[in-house]
Amino acid sequence: MITREIPIPEGVEARLEGRKITVKGPKGEVSRELFHRKVDIELKDDRFVVSTTGTHAGPHAMVGTFTAHITNMVKGSTEGFHYILKMVQTHFPMTVKVKGKQVFVENLLGERYPRRCNIIGATKVNVKKDEVHVEGIDKEHVGQTAANIERMSAWNNSRDKRVFQDGILIMKKG
Repeated sequence: MITREIPIPEGVEARLEGRKITVKGPKGEVSRELFHRKVDIELKDDRFVVSTTGTHAGPHAMVGTFTAHITNMVKGSTEGFHYILKMVQTHFPMTVKVKGKQVFVENLLGERYPRRCNIIGATKVNVKKDEVHVEGIDKEHVGQTAANIERMSAWNNSRDKRVFQDGILIMKKG
């Protein structure tokens, strides 16, 4: 039997309704459904208890996975997540704009048409000089949005990567 406990800090409200976990803190509210037939999740006083009675590796791994998800939900609702991406431009002046739920990159490597990607969930994207700041309370949404922006600015191997280093790269996660 494996049991892991996740403490809930003061100022954070947590609810467990069936399989749905909701964590509400000063930054906002995050909800998620977690289910595995051999893993139990309980809310006791000021902590989550994730446990399994199985002896196989699968349920044991899911206990660790669920613990990580709940920990990220608590951290997101209290501190939030913040990624910083750096715009690197050596040959052509690149422009990054945010319009609604999309990010546009214009003039990447001299291309005529802008590239675009979607912003996932309630993530906020801000452009400051040569940096793109991606922040929010859901780690998966923030990370996927940052990855979308980085992947959007990638280009094929038709140019020498030692010379053409243009693009948008993740510099800091937090």
